[in-house]
Amino acid sequence: MLRYRPIWITFVSLCLGLGSNAVFTAERSQQDLILNISSYHQGYAWSDATTEGIRQQLDEHYEFKTLYLDTKRQSLDHFQQAADKAWQTVVQDKPRLIMLGDDNALKYLSHRSALSGIPTVFYGINANPRNYFPNQQRQINMTGILERVPVVQLLRVVTSTLPDSRKILVLSDGSIS
Repeated sequence: MLRYRPIWITFVSLCLGLGSNAVFTAERSQQDLILNISSYHQGYAWSDATTEGIRQQLDEHYEFKTLYLDTKRQSLDHFQQAADKAWQTVVQDKPRLIMLGDDNALKYLSHRSALSGIPTVFYGINANPRNYFPNQQRQINMTGILERVPVVQLLRVVTSTLPDSRKILVLSDGSIS
């Protein structure tokens, strides 16, 4: 988990910056719930590592609950149904903060989260977050962290290590996960 520490320090700072002084009380209550909605499933290494990192930083002061959309293993037609079920939990539990992990959580829940006014932090987003908001509306209750592969920096390292390289092929995919 040490390799995630600088990211989580920044992440926690963002989360705390969204809250009010009432959030910082030592007592837990329904109002101190942080709801983490992951695009993937429990047992998926990336999802488990990020959830555990968040839990380690926040669990002492907040009630922390994670929902899984399971978009890594399910078909595309399942995604909206999973998002609807997750949103029912948001409405029922009334969290103080919503966290959306990865692109599918942001894609399927950002609009409702924006309209709800509940502070929302997204993380692990690969695409441009603006792609997930209708009409490019400004989201004043949202902030987050992008997760992008530093291709240019990677190419600099490769060309400095292998100076005789003339062509470099970078393979990527366009999968939904």
